[in-house]
Amino acid sequence: MRRRSPVAQVAAAEWETWTSNVRSTQRTNATKLLNGGSVLWPVLRSRIRALAFAEPVHELVVELAIEPRMKEPEMLELRPGCEHCDADLPASSNRAYICSFECTFCAQCAMNLLGLVCPNCLGDLAPRPNRSETLLASSPPSRVRVHKPVDLDRHAQLRAERPIDNESAGPTLLRYVRAWQSGDLAALIGCYDESFTLNYFGASEFAGRHVGIGASLAILAEVSTRAPRTLLSVDEVLVGPEGGQFMFTERLERDGESAELKRVLRFHISGGFLRECWLYEESQALVDHFWRRESEA
Repeated sequence: MRRRSPVAQVAAAEWETWTSNVRSTQRTNATKLLNGGSVLWPVLRSRIRALAFAEPVHELVVELAIEPRMKEPEMLELRPGCEHCDADLPASSNRAYICSFECTFCAQCAMNLLGLVCPNCLGDLAPRPNRSETLLASSPPSRVRVHKPVDLDRHAQLRAERPIDNESAGPTLLRYVRAWQSGDLAALIGCYDESFTLNYFGASEFAGRHVGIGASLAILAEVSTRAPRTLLSVDEVLVGPEGGQFMFTERLERDGESAELKRVLRFHISGGFLRECWLYEESQALVDHFWRRESEA
């Protein structure tokens, strides 16, 4: 074993004394400086003790004098455009969708073309949070534009082969939306769990909680017969850990009257099935008018 010089022996002894005292007097301030608390303290201590055995000893002083670099906080890149259609997506946009690797797409491509599945990693696409304008100067978005149009036929094939994660609500909700848009009644019903529960609000006779797929489908059929519905557009799809919601525009018709309105369906989803639904209206009074009893017409 290499013998330490007398100077190094003194430095090591002083280090042991100092580290004993610092526990009670200076350790709090030192760990704050390290920006890592007690987890990083043993690392620094080992580093300095190792230096105490080296010559010349002034290396120890130099090492202690260097303030550790503070780790820069990680942030989203906020890429400036849609990878497929090249549409602009500024940092303030609420129409951007990203995967866990930050592949970026506009809402229209993400929902209508990609089925909320990233064509690069086959992971879920989710709404990208925007960044406050007050932080854009100090934390600017990326200027690197990625334009790599997707082979949609290939993507559709890969998406169809992608196993549905029962913990993810996204694929289930998108399957439901697709079935509704295409008018595929069998696929639509196949999205419901046997215990599916439907919740309507308002003052009509349909308001309340309808438990079970049989009761729910009966109510859905009755309201659609009383006031026929036409889906005009799906405007937004949002997905969370245990459910999701989507906003859509429909036209209701009855007795020569018609009206277009925004509606929101919110779902609880688990195990790959829709478990419960709540319907929120742009104008509940208007819907109650179209859903009125025949005697009230």
